[in-house]
Amino acid sequence: MPCHNRAALLGRGLEAYAQQAAGVDFEIVAVDDGSTDDTREVLRTHRSERFALRAVHVERSAGPANARNLGSRRARAPFS
Repeated sequence: MPCHNRAALLGRGLEAYAQQAAGVDFEIVAVDDGSTDDTREVLRTHRSERFALRAVHVERSAGPANARNLGSRRARAPFS
């Protein structure tokens, strides 16, 4: 999940994922794409009993496509 300067909305988005995944274990890889707001802190402190959150921080924004590609490489689950 690419994130860039979305601190104000990020918590709500992560909670929405938790509501959709009742009883299913899954992982979210969130890539903070060089945000200048509190996105990094929101990702660092977010806790959920429904899913594992892996946060990756990129110092300089390289766009959503790059963030998605980086996130897919950091995922632990197999792709099919």
